[in-house]
Amino acid sequence: MGCFQYGGPNDKCALNINNDFDYGITKDPSACKDSVFYLWDEPITQGKTNQWAATAWMAYAKKWAPQLRIARARGMKITTPFFTGGDVLAQFKGFFASCPGCSDPNSPFYLNVIAFNEWVGKWGVQAGEEAYIRDVAASLKQNFGREVYLTNYGFLGGQTATQQANIINGQLFDPSFSVLSSVYYFAAKDYGGGTRNNELYNRVDTGPSGGQTILQVLRARCGVPALVANYSDWSSR
Repeated sequence: MGCFQYGGPNDKCALNINNDFDYGITKDPSACKDSVFYLWDEPITQGKTNQWAATAWMAYAKKWAPQLRIARARGMKITTPFFTGGDVLAQFKGFFASCPGCSDPNSPFYLNVIAFNEWVGKWGVQAGEEAYIRDVAASLKQNFGREVYLTNYGFLGGQTATQQANIINGQLFDPSFSVLSSVYYFAAKDYGGGTRNNELYNRVDTGPSGGQTILQVLRARCGVPALVANYSDWSSR
């Protein structure tokens, strides 16, 4: 079960605009021992542009070229920044136009994974929202020919663990439906969307998963037997 932790000095595998000094440019990627290295979460909602993210990534990749080369050789994948909102495909096209090497497997700037954030909420029916996200993922996969990760997903604005369990038990965690290579459930504190009771220790009240914690629901859905420690601040896959 892979986890994304929003950067900071204790997170060696993610760059963050708010939580890392100098946006993480000084963070040595060789300290990351996991299989995925994550670029910035939602540059636009954090006061930056997607073009800024392209330029920042190229500067980072140049600075840490030897370390990144070794990490790639052992199998580490690197995601794009996480884009969200509006026309996500257009945002990625703009990003890659600013970083042509990001699409060249022979370039030190190459990014292995297309990463985006989408949510289900009260604005629509779950099945319809799942179909919309699936179609976005399929479009990204078709246009860029890489794995696609849904890097933040949950019931945005949800107030109960039951709402989140319904999302986890939905269709997007089924790759035959979603075409996604990974789905990361949002288990962190929500500072902008008003989501509550979404952390992994919160307990589901009703429904087929009643009595279980969100962590138990997630583990069962993903077929992961190992426990996750220190999980209250993580988004989990």
